[in-house]
Amino acid sequence: MSPAEVLKEIFTTLYTKIVSPDVTNILNSQLKELGSNIDVVGKGITEQAGTVGEGVKKEADALKGKIKGLLGD
Repeated sequence: MSPAEVLKEIFTTLYTKIVSPDVTNILNSQLKELGSNIDVVGKGITEQAGTVGEGVKKEADALKGKIKGLLGD
């Protein structure tokens, strides 16, 4: 066999292993897990943003009340 034929056989074997159903199933499983983790992180960020927003609103309302008190309104 020539070096080119050996390389072709090696790459053919590797390609067959890479596209095998086992490898595909493992990759799909990991992608689903990654997607779930991203969803959890996104939900956490959304909840934190809501909490921060509520805190800012309370502080703004308190500041508004202080300004009204200073101005006598």
